[in-house]
Amino acid sequence: MIAPLKTERSLASTVLPPVGRAHMIGVAGAGMQALAMVLARQGWWLTGSDQAPENATALAGMGVKVFSGHDAQHVGDDLSLVIHSDAIEPENVERRQAARLRVPEMCYPQVVASLMAKKRGMAIAGTHGKSTTTAMIAQVLTDAAFDPTVICGATNLEPANSPGTLRLAAGEWLVAEACEYRANFLRFAPEIAVVLGVEPDHFDYYRSFDELKAVFAQWIAGVRQRGGTQVLNFDCPTMREQIATASIGEDLATFGRSRDAEWRPVHIRHMRGLYRFEIHRAGRFFCEASLRVPGGHQITNALAAAVACHAAGATPEEISRGLSRFAGLRRRLEHVDCGGQAVLLDDYAHHPTEIRATLAAVRMMYPGRRISCIFQPHQVSRTLALLDEFAASLQNADSVAVTEVFAAREMVNDARRLQVSGHLADRVRSLGARTAAECRSEIVFSQIVRAARAGDIIVTLGAGDIRKRCDELADRIRIDRPQR
Repeated sequence: MIAPLKTERSLASTVLPPVGRAHMIGVAGAGMQALAMVLARQGWWLTGSDQAPENATALAGMGVKVFSGHDAQHVGDDLSLVIHSDAIEPENVERRQAARLRVPEMCYPQVVASLMAKKRGMAIAGTHGKSTTTAMIAQVLTDAAFDPTVICGATNLEPANSPGTLRLAAGEWLVAEACEYRANFLRFAPEIAVVLGVEPDHFDYYRSFDELKAVFAQWIAGVRQRGGTQVLNFDCPTMREQIATASIGEDLATFGRSRDAEWRPVHIRHMRGLYRFEIHRAGRFFCEASLRVPGGHQITNALAAAVACHAAGATPEEISRGLSRFAGLRRRLEHVDCGGQAVLLDDYAHHPTEIRATLAAVRMMYPGRRISCIFQPHQVSRTLALLDEFAASLQNADSVAVTEVFAAREMVNDARRLQVSGHLADRVRSLGARTAAECRSEIVFSQIVRAARAGDIIVTLGAGDIRKRCDELADRIRIDRPQR
């Protein structure tokens, strides 16, 4: 048996207090914004703080005051609760103030789990695709008049700049992402649990891949013991192992391209990266799927969404219609207007599997075009642990630039961040891709602008703050309007 993980607090569910006054630390994150909107509509009086308050302007319209930066003065003894993003550590000045004033604290997953406990819960877990699959499910169930509450860690493209929560609704279902970081998804007790796949990740927390797999097995076992439905990706080796070694029971649905999966995509066609296919269940036609979001990886997400929605009671027609209407999320191969003849795309991909899938989709969308990729690694620990995998995943671009690592939760100085980026750039170059020797962002982006030509495809990748740099890049390209 693997020794229990060290956690800041017990993973047992914490009950959300009655409606009152709350302060949210790290409120500009997409998931935290979605949660803030749910709570505001329930009648909570909210304030929030973030280092990037400009990303939370949608909250102002709901009466939520968002402070720039963190300050102890933002937390008073009139609060009934402080809610913090899971990225906010106990040493944060506002959390220390809450502790001094004995204001109760809850982290984001605790609050979501508490809200889920009051409804029928559907939780989407896995290393990749959680946000997109959650949003697909939200589209289907909303269009089918299930009136779900949805809490998603990303922002919808349509309607423009809407938060991840499509709406706080009166329906019986609450749909939410369930992140494995710090084993947070063990707080969730859903009626329907989706696992999209498990790969090595979160190296700043899990001591081994076996430990990560054990936590997934624990979560799935809990769902099974409560009589819930498990929706598992049969293409994932870890899921196949757990299905083979556990007494899964009747409430199991498997999906994937494998012939042994219960739910499969059949007669797959595509046009410039957009896929159409039939969904078959146990060898029989179930419905047609026609996707507006590009990439072969979206087939897996759509399959998972279809199975989960069927388990919730949606009809084949409702599932087909909802999937065809889903327009995608921000930072998932999002087109960024740069005003010229180059095409600028931005994507959240920060794991080798995601990068490989994203660049493959771009190749299909723009065959024969020159692709330049700017990648911002996310965390030193992840970059070093998967250095070879990252280097291989970036080979599908014609030219690659690697910027400084976005440390995120790691206490790493700038010199170390730049050094690790250099290691990755060297490894990418050794495998054959043309790679910039310089990793400092300012120089990288200037070089990209100078080299841009009409017809180029420029892709920015990463889970850090690279989107801000992407917008700056768009402005610079717009001014230069590459015509050569």
